[in-house]
Amino acid sequence: MRSFRLKINFKEIVGANVAALELCAFMVPDFKKMWDKFWYGIRFLLYVVGIYGSQLSSEIMNFLFVQGSISEIASASFLFLTHAVQVPKVIYLYKNMGRVKALIKSIDRSEFQPKSEKQRKILKGYIKTSKFFSYSFWAACIATCIFWAIYPFTEDTLRLPLAGWFPFCIATSPNFEYAYVYQFIAASLNGLSNISIDTMMSGLIMVVCAQLSILNDSLINIR
Repeated sequence: MRSFRLKINFKEIVGANVAALELCAFMVPDFKKMWDKFWYGIRFLLYVVGIYGSQLSSEIMNFLFVQGSISEIASASFLFLTHAVQVPKVIYLYKNMGRVKALIKSIDRSEFQPKSEKQRKILKGYIKTSKFFSYSFWAACIATCIFWAIYPFTEDTLRLPLAGWFPFCIATSPNFEYAYVYQFIAASLNGLSNISIDTMMSGLIMVVCAQLSILNDSLINIR
């Protein structure tokens, strides 16, 4: 009864990150039905190809075609460099998907469970810290995107929140509104997915730190 009371679900430490990545199709879930595979394919086309891929392409084209001052070049390269760095992250995540999922499943093994109330508090502290970092970065991402969306309305000339190239004229309505809404949604989703990858890896590192703390406590109190 005591061991059951002390049992901890280690998957909580990266649960929110995995859920966010599966929703945005940057992580392949375990398919229970063919219908699940179908909906994953829809999400992949919508998020990875339709949103992430098209925004990255828009930034690449804008960076290649930009002409003018240094400030315009810096504006064109701002998010482009961020999303370009995200590409190898996504590639390696897809490439090592099986190993990552196996690692996440393995952290719930019985050997990793606490042996005392003190160890349980140590592990819960790491889980709480990991969740705090993830939620804090997500909140900062959403706040940043909201400020980007508001900023154009503070200037005399209305413009898009972010630099980008579009295959149509954005100076007329409703093209401007379409591009504006697209940039806000794309920046938010891409930012959240990028943060989810980083914080998932940091969460797994925290699992290692937690287990080393547990091992240290076990060695100190060995009988």
